[in-house]
Amino acid sequence: MVVCSTSLRASLDAHRVTIVCNDAPELGMTHSLQLANAVVDPLHGIAVLPADLALIEERDVAAIVAASAGIDVTYPRHPDGTPGHPVIFSPRARRKIPALPPGDTIRLLRDRADFTRLVPAIAQRWPYADVDLRSD
Repeated sequence: MVVCSTSLRASLDAHRVTIVCNDAPELGMTHSLQLANAVVDPLHGIAVLPADLALIEERDVAAIVAASAGIDVTYPRHPDGTPGHPVIFSPRARRKIPALPPGDTIRLLRDRADFTRLVPAIAQRWPYADVDLRSD
């Protein structure tokens, strides 16, 4: 599934991916997560993976997803403390997504004290190296 702006919809292949349009990107990443959460079967977990992570490979995501079984929140963290992606939310954790405030507030759900958590230390760049500028 891809959550994207209406302007990017035409560049995606609707036969290969479920497309959910975010008509209010100014509401932040949390709004995109809430839109996706409303579409994904509530019995499944959900993986948050921003499209600007240029170094991530399918095998990297698969390893984090596999490790997340039975855990509420799973995500990589650099040895310096920097959190990375993907962030995997269990069905139990997903029930709290609709109540998140607008903005980039996913960390509020990720860091909840009442959730079980698996945070493998990964020093490689792929969970953290995003492309925000042309120079990136």
